[in-house]
Amino acid sequence: MRQHANKTVTQNTLVVWLDDRANNDQHHIVHKLERLMNQVQLCTDHNFFLYQVNTTINKELFVIIPGYVGQYVVPMIHDKKHLNSIYILCGDKAKHEKWAKQWANIKGVFTDISSIHEVLKETVRQREENTVEITLTKVTHRISAERDWEPLENFREALLAIESNDEYFKDFIAHYRKEFVDDEHELNNIRQLEYNYHNRSSVWWYMSSNSLYSMLDKALRTVDVDAMVNMGFFLRDIHNQIQKLQLEQFSDQSANDIFKVYRGQGLSKEKLKRLIQNEKKV
Repeated sequence: MRQHANKTVTQNTLVVWLDDRANNDQHHIVHKLERLMNQVQLCTDHNFFLYQVNTTINKELFVIIPGYVGQYVVPMIHDKKHLNSIYILCGDKAKHEKWAKQWANIKGVFTDISSIHEVLKETVRQREENTVEITLTKVTHRISAERDWEPLENFREALLAIESNDEYFKDFIAHYRKEFVDDEHELNNIRQLEYNYHNRSSVWWYMSSNSLYSMLDKALRTVDVDAMVNMGFFLRDIHNQIQKLQLEQFSDQSANDIFKVYRGQGLSKEKLKRLIQNEKKV
């Protein structure tokens, strides 16, 4: 089983895909799924598939089953505690939709795996929205007075005070490569970063690399100190470059003139409403 340890993907999840006709095309899709979910297990044996589902106790399960065995397999796994959803993959959608409607955890019947991939991608997007809400709730309850921000402020100052050197960068690249050990797409991105980082500005890398942005964004939103230390060189470079640009572009303006820059974050209307309600509490 491959474990995709990318901190930007949905953590503590397992996709179990039963397909006894697996070929090279399936393995290509597995790699795409690994970019979304924490772990993906392609099973070509029914018994191993059932073993995998039955022995998983600390991960949320997303299961893909071929239509021709669905009516036999679904009753055996439907009520598992950690099961999130079941996706039926088949060649005759109308035929399998008839019996699939009886089971609440079946989220759809699909004729191609790419459609399931898109549904899972939307699931990840919604989880990212929930992360924003959960983080906000935690911060609201944790921070009861202005002085509670002092440790974070001290940490920020200490992080920015450390002099950058190549060792920090090399450590991060080694960690980054380990995180994506089974993802050739991301490994190529890491190679680009490793050999070209100093040829581009840190802001350019922040804006152009989805993985780098996502890793840093999540670390800041969830106050993940270990991750922020690991990316400390990058935070310092961005901070210094923005500071330099500010001096160059706004040197003739008052210190009271604040130029705000925003990066978008998708939120449902309901979550946006909750965010606004909690604004004064943070």
